[in-house]
Amino acid sequence: MASVTRVLVVDDSAVARASIRKLLDDAGFETHELPGAVGVTREIVRKNIDVVVLDINMPMMRGHSIVKLMRASDRLKDVKVLLVTGESLPDAEQRARDSGADGLMKKGDVRAQLVAEVTRLAKAREQREP
Repeated sequence: MASVTRVLVVDDSAVARASIRKLLDDAGFETHELPGAVGVTREIVRKNIDVVVLDINMPMMRGHSIVKLMRASDRLKDVKVLLVTGESLPDAEQRARDSGADGLMKKGDVRAQLVAEVTRLAKAREQREP
């Protein structure tokens, strides 16, 4: 029996977090949330997170900087990360590539594409696990 994919939603907007979390909950994912960068890596380890849905534009530490820290950590480097943004894609695409994120989505596309993208990332992570 396949285990439930654990997803951490990190966004400083309570409205965006709630919307993303509802979509994922309704699709059967086990979701957790944080309002910002503080505690992200601890939460990933504590909850054994498979996929992180991470806003790029947050105070204190931007999402792509969090991804860079994760990729530098042996313990976190294989966790899949989907960056979400309200900014123009060309600017965000370069930051996503440079950080090592596994995907990027505009916030306006979340309702239509989020569940499919998180499912894709979860399957990719399962294929890498021994």
